Amino acid sequence: MKKNLIIGSLIVTSLVQYTSPAFANKEIIGSVIGGIIGAGVGSTIGKGNGNKAAIAIGAIAGTIIGNKVGQDLDEADRRAINDAQNRMLRQGGNCDWDGRNYGSRTGSRGRFTSVREGTNIYTGEVCREYTSVIYTRRTTEETRGIACSRPDGSWYETRETEVRFNGRGNGGGRHNGGGRHNEPPRYNPAPPPAPSRPLPPPPPPVNRYGYEGQTQLSQITRRTGGEWFRVTLNQAVSLENIQVYVLAAGLKVHDTTVYTESGRRVQVYQLTNTQNAYSGQTLSSANLNLGSDRVTAIDLRVESMGGYAEAIVKVTSNETYPSLSVSRY
Repeated sequence: MKKNLIIGSLIVTSLVQYTSPAFANKEIIGSVIGGIIGAGVGSTIGKGNGNKAAIAIGAIAGTIIGNKVGQDLDEADRRAINDAQNRMLRQGGNCDWDGRNYGSRTGSRGRFTSVREGTNIYTGEVCREYTSVIYTRRTTEETRGIACSRPDGSWYETRETEVRFNGRGNGGGRHNGGGRHNEPPRYNPAPPPAPSRPLPPPPPPVNRYGYEGQTQLSQITRRTGGEWFRVTLNQAVSLENIQVYVLAAGLKVHDTTVYTESGRRVQVYQLTNTQNAYSGQTLSSANLNLGSDRVTAIDLRVESMGGYAEAIVKVTSNETYPSLSVSRY
C-alpha cells in the first residue's frame, strides 16, 4: 500500500508541475507518466531480488515510451512492452510484443532487438545494446539504448563510453544510451576485469538477405493516383531488397524511387504500378543490384484499395541493421 501511495504521489506531483501554463506540453507529460508507470509496472512483478530486477526493467521501459507514442498507449501496452524488454535483456535476440495479447484496444505493437553484447569496463558486468521500435495508429518510433546487468539480476541503462563491445573500446556518443549521458560515471576508473564468461557471437542475420529494418505506413487513403511517403535511412547503408507487407485493407504501389549517397535516383520497377495487394500479402523488389552504393531515402506513392490501409516497409542489408523513419508529403 505504501508503495502504491508513493507512486500515486509522484504522478500527481509531476502532473501538477507539468500541466501548469508554463509547462503545458503533452510530450513532456507523456515522458513523466511513462517513466513513473514503467517503474510501477515493474514493481508488481517478482519477489526479493527478482522484484529489484523487475523494477529496473520497468523503469527502462518507461523511458522507451515516455514521448510522443506514450499518448497512444494504454496500461496493457505498457505491460506488453515491459515483458518483451524483460525477455530481450535476459535472452537476447528479437522479442516482439502486441498490446492486443494483454487486452489493449489501441492497435499498438513493437519489437525489441538485442544488437550486440559487451562488458562494463569498470565492473565487468554483462551489457546489451538494443533497439526498440513501437508502432501505433498514428506514428512509428525507433529508439536505441544500452543496459547492463547487476549481480542481483537487475538491469540499468548506461553510457556507451562505459561499455567495451567485442573486446574493443568504442568512440562513444553515437547512441543515446537511455538519456543518461549527462550523468557522471558511477564508478571510479579501474583496469577492466576479465569477463566472467565468453561473450556470445553477434546475432545472426534475420533472413537470407542480411540485416532487416522496418517502418510503418499508416492511414493510407484512397486518393486517386496515390500519396507520397518518404522513408529516410538515419544512416546510409547498402540495400539488397525492399518489401511492402500489407497489414490492413488493400493497396497498390504506383511508384518506388531510391536515392543513393552518390546522388543516383533509381526507380524500382518491381514496386511500380503493382497489382493490388491485400492484408497478409507482400510486394517485393527482388534484388536492387545497387552494388556498394549506399541508400539514403526511399520514396513510395501508394493508394488504398479499401478503407484506410496500413503497411510495413521492410528493407534488408548485408552491411548492418538499417534504422528507418517515415514521413508523409
